[in-house]
Amino acid sequence: MGTLVTTRKMSPALAARVEASVRGRRGVRGRPARALVIVSARAAALALVVATVLSVVAHRRRSARELEAARSLLLLRVETESASVTASDLGIASRVESWLLRANAPYEGDFIADPLRAPGMLAAFLGREALYARVPAGALHDAASLRDATRASYEDALLLCLVDPPESHAEKALAAKARAALEGPALAEHRANLHRLYDAEAGLPLLLPGWAERARAARGMQEIDALRTQWDGAPVHEATRALKARVLISAVDEPGDGPGPTELDGERAHDVRVELVDLSSDAVVLRLRKHVDPAAISALTRTMYATGIDGCAAAVGILESAGRPRAEVGLAGKK
Repeated sequence: MGTLVTTRKMSPALAARVEASVRGRRGVRGRPARALVIVSARAAALALVVATVLSVVAHRRRSARELEAARSLLLLRVETESASVTASDLGIASRVESWLLRANAPYEGDFIADPLRAPGMLAAFLGREALYARVPAGALHDAASLRDATRASYEDALLLCLVDPPESHAEKALAAKARAALEGPALAEHRANLHRLYDAEAGLPLLLPGWAERARAARGMQEIDALRTQWDGAPVHEATRALKARVLISAVDEPGDGPGPTELDGERAHDVRVELVDLSSDAVVLRLRKHVDPAAISALTRTMYATGIDGCAAAVGILESAGRPRAEVGLAGKK
């Protein structure tokens, strides 16, 4: 029997193919919901992809802004601290290290420049911006050993008594200075111009142009955070002042001599070489060797303050050798 799309004259095979074709198209038209679901799913997937891309772009932009803000803040700190540091200042630490390493040679003998003997000149010289280091003679073999030694070098009783002598030679007066030096604030109260050599050495690398370039070239927050941690852990502010020093005050402890015992704080009978260098003219203005021996200190005081008392006594001896009047030194004789 014929249909609208087939006739009786068609072969059975052809008629069957035409009917099958018609039934197939009607089947597609009969399933519109499934096609809608597919289209919707594809649209949702595309929307998700777009949202993800936009989120990634926004995150990257936000991270870039945070990176630049952190970088700018760090560079501002660098520029603020280094603004007053000159090229000459940046070379002070290496010059001071060279002077100290020269002390590894045999002792050249006591020397005091004539201008330093004039009344008030020694006090004026010690009142200038100065770097201080006290190191053992064994640390003077090379720069690495010297820097390890300066790390452990602090403003001590020898330095305190140079700039603020005790009232007398009495053990009680020397011990008071030794105790004040251990407590710390004494030197800061008397002299704001005295700085550790270690502060200059440790802060210097962060004030060099290359360190700021590392901050500018940092490509991520991890690098910036590492640089910021390094900056926060270094004595940068102290270094900017220490690098202004034009005076070197150094004390070199020679090996112990004699059979006497070593005290609990490490003190023993030995010689201390003290040198003052005018860094403006690269000239030694004072070089003296003083012998110290804790044996004369009472037992209880020696246990606590042997090194400080010996250091203070050596400083007083240096002041006297330089011709500073006893009244100016503040010494009234032993009590």
